[in-house]
Amino acid sequence: MALRARIVLWAGEGRRRKDIAELAGVSARTVDRTRTRYAEGGVAGLVERKRGGGKEQVPPQTRGRVIALTRMTPPPESGLSHWSTRTLADYLKRREGIKVSFHYVARIWREENLKPHRSGTFKLSKDPAFAEKVADIVGLYLDPPGGAVVLSVDEKTQVQALDRTQPVLPVAFAATEKRTHDYVRHGITNLFAALNIATGEGVGECKPNRNGANFLAFLKKAVEAAEQYFSRLAQPREQVPQDTAGAWTSGPEGSTRARPTIDSAVLAVLAPGEPMALADIYAGVAGVRPGTKNNNIRSSLDRLRRVGRVERAGVFRQGLYRIADPEKAGPAHN
Repeated sequence: MALRARIVLWAGEGRRRKDIAELAGVSARTVDRTRTRYAEGGVAGLVERKRGGGKEQVPPQTRGRVIALTRMTPPPESGLSHWSTRTLADYLKRREGIKVSFHYVARIWREENLKPHRSGTFKLSKDPAFAEKVADIVGLYLDPPGGAVVLSVDEKTQVQALDRTQPVLPVAFAATEKRTHDYVRHGITNLFAALNIATGEGVGECKPNRNGANFLAFLKKAVEAAEQYFSRLAQPREQVPQDTAGAWTSGPEGSTRARPTIDSAVLAVLAPGEPMALADIYAGVAGVRPGTKNNNIRSSLDRLRRVGRVERAGVFRQGLYRIADPEKAGPAHN
């Protein structure tokens, strides 16, 4: 646009078309075209116009046919279970007389996010009460009862304990990490893992054998870990750290900053029996525990509400929170 503006200014000074073309380094036709555009549209006519692209070489009907065939199972006579770019292009050419390259098919797949090579699995349950059981399990995750310990447990059995015959060579300049192709077997192990839905803490343990006794012992360990967390959380309000200023304290090892946990900070901010708005809780926790994000405070409120320490208040029970009645808390927190 700057070059076109210079051409118009030079033309306004009365310079010849030949001289303007030499100064701008363009042809005489470009000078004439620029002056015409300025005469017709003014300064707006000098703005860069969108250049037209080449015409579409393949009609839209062909594109639609490629998409339709991709979304369907290949015909039985093709002997295929899944389409590929080459087999689809070959099928269109032999059966329907449509000539397209496999590059064109691949481009359509990328543009439409089509992945015909992928496959999934499903399972049908014969249990007539399957829907009710699913609702019960999902309900434990979405709205667990107060004082309950909800664990998501899974196992990975027969994990091979392998060791390479030589140490792994680390990454070096112009060389990737390398390891030997052969290995030594050290038997198998079984991994048990559990996720506490309320706290987000994970517990894992490896056992040499997979049997009922080991699995039950692991469950007891996971429940004990959750109960220890809840017992710390269920301390009386007087024992909650009251480091509201977050000041530096001097100890025998030097100066340290005492920072309460988010749950303790939320409990310290909430006034007993008096509902507080979410914005006031954010501001209060920010003074007790500087740098705490609002999302973490919301998660802490939800966590405390699940265990019966905090409850919602107000007409619609939205936006207002208060300390819950101790008699309503679950048995795990008394």
